[in-house]
Amino acid sequence: MDYVVLYDGTCYKLKNNKWKKSKLKANLDFLNLYKSLPYEIDANKYAFKKMKKLINKDEYNSLIKIYKNTLSTIKIKKKEIQNLFNTIDEKIK
Repeated sequence: MDYVVLYDGTCYKLKNNKWKKSKLKANLDFLNLYKSLPYEIDANKYAFKKMKKLINKDEYNSLIKIYKNTLSTIKIKKKEIQNLFNTIDEKIK
C-alpha cells in the first residue's frame, strides 16, 4: 500500500522509498471517504469482533453505538476513493 490516510486529514504517500506527508481538509465529506477505505472497514470489524468477546452483555449496546459511528453515513463509490488518492498525488509531487 502506497498511501496512509488518517482521520484528521493527514495523508502519506510512499514515493521513492520515502513517506511524503500532506494534509487534507477533514470535513464531513472527507470523514465519510475515510470511513469507507477498505482497510478502515476491516480494522473496525476486527476490533468490534474482538471487543464483543471481552465485554459483558450490559455493555453490548454501547459497543454497537461505537461501531456504528465508524461506518460511513453515505454510500461511497470506488471512484470517489480513487479521487481521494488522486488529490493526495496532486499535493505530493
